[in-house]
Amino acid sequence: MQCSLIFVIFSTIVSLLAVHYYRKWSAESLVEESKDLLKAISNELVFSELKLEENLFLMCDDDEVLSVQNVIDENTSKLTSLRSDLLGIEEQLTLGEYQNVRAQLSDQASVTARARACLDDLKTNGSGYCLRKRNQRDQVVWNEWYLKSRLKKPLKQGLSEKPEELTDIPKDMFKLIPVETTVLREGLSTLSAEIGGSCPPCLNNSLGERLVKHRKELDHVLLSCADKRVQGIASAFYNKAIISYMKVMELNDAVVSFYRTESDDGHYTVAEYDQLLSEQRLPLECIHTGDSALDELSRYVDLLHSQHYSYVSSHRKRSKTFHHTRLNFEAETESYTTKGYVYFYTITRVSPGKTSEKEIEVGEKDNSFFDWDYEKDEQVGWVREWKKLHEDNQTVARGWKKDLKPVLSECSFEK
Repeated sequence: MQCSLIFVIFSTIVSLLAVHYYRKWSAESLVEESKDLLKAISNELVFSELKLEENLFLMCDDDEVLSVQNVIDENTSKLTSLRSDLLGIEEQLTLGEYQNVRAQLSDQASVTARARACLDDLKTNGSGYCLRKRNQRDQVVWNEWYLKSRLKKPLKQGLSEKPEELTDIPKDMFKLIPVETTVLREGLSTLSAEIGGSCPPCLNNSLGERLVKHRKELDHVLLSCADKRVQGIASAFYNKAIISYMKVMELNDAVVSFYRTESDDGHYTVAEYDQLLSEQRLPLECIHTGDSALDELSRYVDLLHSQHYSYVSSHRKRSKTFHHTRLNFEAETESYTTKGYVYFYTITRVSPGKTSEKEIEVGEKDNSFFDWDYEKDEQVGWVREWKKLHEDNQTVARGWKKDLKPVLSECSFEK
C-alpha cells in the first residue's frame, strides 16, 4: 500500500514537471517566433524604403508616393508598439508566467498576429506595390522591344550601326531583325505568290523570314513523302504559322499606345499597365502560335528522317540448377536438385551508323524435355519494328524479315 502511494506521488511530480517544462518551452518558442517576425518587419521597412526610392520615377504624382510612404510610416509606428508589448511579455516569461505568455501570444489580437498583419501589409502595399509596378513597366518595355524587333522590316546589308529609331533596342532583341538578302527576297516573293499578290507588310519582317526558312522543310516533305496524310500534317503546321503571323501586325497596330520610356515613365497607373499588357498579349500570343507551329513542323521533319529496324536475331538458353525439398519415406524433409534452362532472345536494332543488340529473358523451365515455346514476335527473323525514311510512326511495319526485307535509305536533305 505504501509503495503504491509513493508511486502515485512520484508519477504526479513527474507529470507536473513535464507540464511545467512544456509550458516553458512553448512560451519561449512563441516569444522567439514573435522576435523573428519583428525583425522581418524591420527588414521589410528598410526594403520598402529602398524600393520606393528606386521607383520614384514611375510614380504618377505625389499622392501615389504618399500612399506608399504612409504604409511605411504606419507600420513603423506599429513596430514600435509591438516591440513595447513584446518587452512586457518577455518580463512575464522571466517571472515564469508561462501560461499567461502563451495566452497573450496565441489569440487573434496577439503580438504575433499583429506582426503578421504588418508584414503582409508591407509586402502588399509597400515594397510589394513598388515591385509590382516596376515589373509591369519592365514587362511592357520588353514586349515593346520584342514586337518592334519581330515586326521591323529587313535591314539593308552592311549597316555599320543601328538606325536611329532602333537605338533603344537591346542587342539581343536587335539580332531578331532580319537582314535583307537575295534568298529572303526570293523566298518572300514565292510566299506572296502563294498567298496571292505582293508581299504583305505583315510578313516583310522576322515572321516572313521564319516562313522562308521553314519552307524548305515543307517543300522537301511534299516532294519526298508519298503519303498524302504526312504531306497534310506538314502543310497544316506551315499554314497555321502563316495564319497566325498575318494577324500580328494588325493586332499590334490596335494597341492603344506604344510605350516610350522617356515620355511615359511616371505617367501610367498600375491599372493602365495592366490594360497595356493585356493588349500586347494578343499579338505576342499570335507570334508564339506561329513560332510553335514552325517548331512542330521542324520536329515532324526530324521524325520523318529518323529510320531504323529491329528484329529477333537469335535465341539462347543457359542451364540452371533448381533446388527443391520433399518428404522422404521416413516423413523427413530432404533437399534435391534438378537441371533446367533459362531462355533468352536477342533483338538487333539497326539505324544509320549504328547497330546494337539487346538480350531479353523470357522465362525458365525446370527439368523439361522441350525448349521454350516462343511467341510469334519472339521468333528468330521476326521484324518487330521498321520505321522507314519519310514516314512517321503511324506506318511502322512489322512481319517476317524475309518478306519485308528491311533496309535503310539514303537522303541528303539538310535543314
